Amino acid sequence: MADLLADRHGNLTVTGDPYQSIYSFRGSELRNVAAFTTAHPAARRQVLTRSFRVPARILETAVRVVSSGELPGEAGPVEPAPGEGVVEAYVFDQETAEAEWIASEVEETIRVGKVAPQSIAVLVRSRRELLNELSRALHRRGVPHDSPVRRLVDHPAVVSFRDLVTVAIYGGAALTVSPLQAADADRAMRRILLGPLFALTVREERELLRMRRSTGSGWSEVIATGLAGAPGLARLVGDARWVAEIGAAEGFWHAWTTLDGVGAMVDDPVRHGWRRALASFAQTLERQAVRDPAMTLARYFELTEEEGFEADPLISPETTRPGVALTTLHQAKGLEFEVVFIANAVEGVFPDLRRSRRMLRPELLSPERTVDPHAQHLFQLQEEMRLAYTAMTRARRRVVWTATDAGVDQGEHRPSRFLLAAAGRAEVPGPPKEPDRDPVTIGEAEIWLRRALVDPSAPSTRRLAAARMLGSPAGTWWEPAR
Repeated sequence: MADLLADRHGNLTVTGDPYQSIYSFRGSELRNVAAFTTAHPAARRQVLTRSFRVPARILETAVRVVSSGELPGEAGPVEPAPGEGVVEAYVFDQETAEAEWIASEVEETIRVGKVAPQSIAVLVRSRRELLNELSRALHRRGVPHDSPVRRLVDHPAVVSFRDLVTVAIYGGAALTVSPLQAADADRAMRRILLGPLFALTVREERELLRMRRSTGSGWSEVIATGLAGAPGLARLVGDARWVAEIGAAEGFWHAWTTLDGVGAMVDDPVRHGWRRALASFAQTLERQAVRDPAMTLARYFELTEEEGFEADPLISPETTRPGVALTTLHQAKGLEFEVVFIANAVEGVFPDLRRSRRMLRPELLSPERTVDPHAQHLFQLQEEMRLAYTAMTRARRRVVWTATDAGVDQGEHRPSRFLLAAAGRAEVPGPPKEPDRDPVTIGEAEIWLRRALVDPSAPSTRRLAAARMLGSPAGTWWEPAR
C-alpha cells in the first residue's frame, strides 16, 4: 500500500507508535512498523521523543505497567510533558461501591476541581462489564455522560432476544447447569418477565422464581404452570434447537413468530425505535448468514461480547462531547483528557487473555505463533499491555485505576496485574479513605449531618443543629459548591 501511495511522487510520511498498537483484532500487524525501513531502504526513520500531554508520574507508571512484557518496537525514553501528574489505585469489595465512588469522584472533580465534564473519561475494557452500573451512578448525580447503548446489540429490543437465548441455553433444570449459569438464566428471565413483553409485577416475577427454585424445574415448566397466556415463551425456553442448531437468521425468525406479545411490543408508540432496531438486527443476521450460514444465535451473541465483532467506529477527536466520556479503552484511542478512570480492572476482564471468543484469531496471523501456545499467549498479553499503556497516556493530570476484590457471589474477582503494577506495590490496595473535606452535594451533606446526629462524642449543640437542618427543607440550608 505504501508503495502504491508513493508511486507517482516518491513522497510519503508514515507514523506509528508500537506501544499503542491495539487493533490486532481488526487485522493490524505490529511488524509493519518495525519492518518499514527494511522494506523501504530509502526511508528515513525519525524518532519523536517528546510528549506534549503526559506528565512524568503518569508516563513512568505506564512504562512500569508494560515493563514485564518485552514489548517489541521500543524506541527509547520519552521526555514527559511539564508537571508531575498523579496515579492512584483503589480496590473495593463490591461493584456497586466501585461505581458509586467513581461517580462521586467525577462529580467532585467537576464541581470542586472545575474540570469540564468532557475532559474526564471513565474507561472499561468491555461493554458487558460494569458500564451500565457506572452510567446509572453518574445519572443519579446528574452528571452528563455518553450513553452506554452505542451498539445495535445493546439496544433493549435486541437485548430481550439475547435474554431469550440465555434462558434457552441455561434455563433448564438446575442440576444440568452450573450455579453461575443458572443465575445468568434467572437474571435474563427476570428482565423478560418484568419488561414490556409481559410487564409482570415484581411480586408475580418473584413467585415464579420461587417456584423454579423450590421445585428445581426448568423455566419451561415454570412458565407453562405459572404463567397463563405465555405458551410461546414456554416453548422457546424449553427447546434450545432454535438457538444452537439452526442458522441465526432462521432462529431469530422462529423466535419472532413464536414469542407472545412481540407485535404489541413493537407497535407501542412509546417504543417507536424498537421495531427499527429489530429490523436492523434481522438484516444484520441475514448478512451474517451469507458469510457463515452455520452460525447460530448462541454463537452470534457469544461473539458480540468481543470488542472487534461489531467494530464500533472510533470516537472522532473533533467530536464535541457534551459530557463525561463513558466508553471502552479502545474507543479512547486518539483522545486526551485531564482525568482518566480505568474501571473494573480485574483479572480475566483486563487483561482479557481468552482465545476462543475471538472472531479473527490475530495471534495466528504470524508464522512463528501458529503452533506455539506460549508465543500466542505472549502476543495476547502484549496487546493488553499496549492497551493499558494507551489508556493511561490519555491523561494530562490524573489516572485512577479501580477494581473489586469480591467473593464467589461476584465471580471471585481479583485485581488486575496492571492495577497492582500501577499501584507500585505487591499488596492489594484498599478503598480510598473518607475525604476530609466539606460536602459538595446535598446527598453528601445529608450523610454528614446524619453522622453528626448519631455521634455520641459530638457536642449536644452540634447534634441539635444537625437534627434541625435534617428536619428542614434542603433549600433553606444548602448551597451547592460553585
